[in-house]
Amino acid sequence: MKLWRYTVALLRYRPWLFVWNTIAWGLFHGLPLLGGLAVRSFFDGLSGQAQAGANLWTLLALVAMAEMGHVVAFIAGFASFVEQWFTHETLVRRNLMHWTLHAPGPRILQESAGASVTRFRDDVGDVSDWIEGLTDGVGILVFCAIAFTVMARINPLITAVIAVPILGM
Repeated sequence: MKLWRYTVALLRYRPWLFVWNTIAWGLFHGLPLLGGLAVRSFFDGLSGQAQAGANLWTLLALVAMAEMGHVVAFIAGFASFVEQWFTHETLVRRNLMHWTLHAPGPRILQESAGASVTRFRDDVGDVSDWIEGLTDGVGILVFCAIAFTVMARINPLITAVIAVPILGM
């Protein structure tokens, strides 16, 4: 079975779990930028280039809300991650065991007992690692997109000098 076909089949088992986990980790990775924007506004205020309406207390409240949101996103992301991790591992192990015991034809395992244990333990864990990487990857891409947008609004030339080597990797 091809990797992406297998991944989509696994995620279709409980798609809401993957979506919620991705949103929570996207917020976790992206919310620190909000605090950074508030600090930027604070220093703009010190330099006399502040926008009308935001004062020190507004910025402090924004930083506090960003940090509380970061903690809430972590708690929500971790809770959904644990459920997603064990759901996928259980599903893959169940399917592997079902195939071994109930599929038509002989299912004599040609490998040693240790290799069979590795297949049911470590190989299944590798599948969950792959899904976790997808989830975190989306969150990190959200962070990068917002960060590069902010940087481009400040200085497009420096942003291009930084982004070109990164995107060329």
